[in-house]
Amino acid sequence: MTNATRTSYFQLLDRLANFGETLCRSRFGQETWHEYLQAGFDQSHVPDLIRILDDPTVYGSEFNDTAMAPIHAWRILAELKATEAVPTLISMLHRIDDEDDEWIGEEFPNVFSKIGTVSLEPLESYARNPRKGEFARICTFRAISRIGVDHPAQRAKCVETLTDILQAYEINDLSINAFLISALSDLNAMESFDVVRAAYEKDRVELSVQGDVDLAEYYFRTRPEERTFAGMMAEERLNKLRQWSTSHPFEPAKIVEKSRPIVSGPKIGRNDPCRCGSGRKYKKCCGPAETTLH
Repeated sequence: MTNATRTSYFQLLDRLANFGETLCRSRFGQETWHEYLQAGFDQSHVPDLIRILDDPTVYGSEFNDTAMAPIHAWRILAELKATEAVPTLISMLHRIDDEDDEWIGEEFPNVFSKIGTVSLEPLESYARNPRKGEFARICTFRAISRIGVDHPAQRAKCVETLTDILQAYEINDLSINAFLISALSDLNAMESFDVVRAAYEKDRVELSVQGDVDLAEYYFRTRPEERTFAGMMAEERLNKLRQWSTSHPFEPAKIVEKSRPIVSGPKIGRNDPCRCGSGRKYKKCCGPAETTLH
């Protein structure tokens, strides 16, 4: 980097660090990300925003607010529909498994969908690779499904991709099959249900994710927001996020006050029973949502 480029980069990094963790949490819902553009971000910032995502020293920072900078960066890139960011975003997926980075696992489906359908091909390539991490692949399933929902012209392609991966249910991990089924249910892909039923009949589905075949069929026939239990849980989490968002108005002209370090309670293992009493594993139930709220 030239001196001017280096200066520009660190000025942007400081700016995102000043947004801090408070803004990360108060703008968790992707429907609020457009508010970042009120701070004056535009296409001229895209190269430096991508550099922030690709900078390993940011993730290893001992300063909590600096470590939040990539989250602000990928939200802005999503709102700017920065297609040139897709390769870097794909390269970050491994962090879900390797670094237990649940921010990526939670937000990247919406990031890829907001950027657009150009994300589909690299997502499909990653999703089909059994050598990739389990939770990174699950994130790509959710991203493909999200694109199919948000971009109806691509729905058939998304259903075809997810169904084709599920066809290998006899050699897939049970959790992989379950999350493929979950992604297909979000697309109401009843045209794929014969393959889903076959996976259940062969006992190749982790039941803690989507339930038995009858419950899965119910999910396939109803829109996500209409599903009784899942809808109630999702609405409860969204209401908490909306309340937090309302109490923390976005003021781009001001530096967001840096939050105090969070002192967490005893850590719950990803494979431990969820504290909500559902009987499911923590990582497959309340885990990601809870960690973003506390």
